[in-house]
Amino acid sequence: MGRTLDTPFPHALFLVLAARLETWGELFTSGQMDWRDCNFILRNALQNGFPAVTHAADYQGKMVAILNLEALPESGPKALVQAAQGVLEVLEGEFGITVTIAISRVYESILDLPRAMADAERIYEYLALLGEDRPITAYEELTHSHLAPSETSYLELEGRLLGCIRASDFSGARQVLHELIQGEFGAAKPTVDTVRFRVYGVVNTLLYLMGDIRGVVGNDLVNAIDPGPRLTSAESLEEIVAVMDDIFNQLDQHMGKRKQSAGTVWVQEILVYVQQNFRDPNLSVSAVADHFGLSATYCSRVFKEQYGARLFDYIQRRRLEEATALLPTGKPLRQIAEQTGFSTALTLSRAFKRYEGTTAGKLRDAIQADLAPGKPSPAEQTPAD
Repeated sequence: MGRTLDTPFPHALFLVLAARLETWGELFTSGQMDWRDCNFILRNALQNGFPAVTHAADYQGKMVAILNLEALPESGPKALVQAAQGVLEVLEGEFGITVTIAISRVYESILDLPRAMADAERIYEYLALLGEDRPITAYEELTHSHLAPSETSYLELEGRLLGCIRASDFSGARQVLHELIQGEFGAAKPTVDTVRFRVYGVVNTLLYLMGDIRGVVGNDLVNAIDPGPRLTSAESLEEIVAVMDDIFNQLDQHMGKRKQSAGTVWVQEILVYVQQNFRDPNLSVSAVADHFGLSATYCSRVFKEQYGARLFDYIQRRRLEEATALLPTGKPLRQIAEQTGFSTALTLSRAFKRYEGTTAGKLRDAIQADLAPGKPSPAEQTPAD
């Protein structure tokens, strides 16, 4: 490129600044300037805006400036970003020209200019993949030293995503997908060197999971939704997420219709299972959901739709019914708790307070006071389920 421009480069340090045009401004649209005028303005603004020997030319649809530095400023690339900000203010304020600027790494040889050009292209790719709108981006800002590492476990979230899919919980799968995306691309963004790998790593994960989705809903529905071409043709992370949201919504609607048409047999099975196992202190919503291969959220939601109560509340109330029947027997609360599925007497008392508004002791006194002479004890009666 140096020979093409036929310009001297007296200093030892080189970098490339690429300005991609976004809008020409009102002077262009009104006909007061043509593209040659705008290119001239843009080239001059870049050549005069930096503390370096600068040469700019239109190259592959962008105005590319080669900056030849005697030394890097004390503040490093930050000084170049500040200078670029001044160029943007001139272009936008005086001419209405809007550009997006990418600044490469600093190199020590003119032979490295192709690498510097590649840096700028990778910055533009980064912005496109993540859907970011930055007026100025320096390559150094997108490296490990400037970006926080992810605090989430990709493998853990991938496992949860797979679990939701196998449990036919596509609403839950959609939520986990958003957690995964936030963990991978939220506060802890990928570096410019890893962004393509991580974005398309998500695509590959989702495509891999399609095999499990086929096992849940069948080939016909997956083929109709056509996830493969839609995912692989997505050009940004935002498009990938939008495609998967739509796919999970369609799958969720399909499963809802299928389960509704199949009746509520499996929900009745949950009711029977709780009736048989509520005395087990390890019985919980998660334990019930795991037994039936469902997610806890989905299991509880459908149970409430069918019976009007959360699954957790139903389990607790079933235990309290049994405990209430045992109160007049005089057994210690600890023993009653053990027989009715509460882990301790304290959890039993807290459950009474929450659901009955009183303590177990007060309820026992009220039951005993209410018993009429000759009337059988509640412990001798058969409690209704």
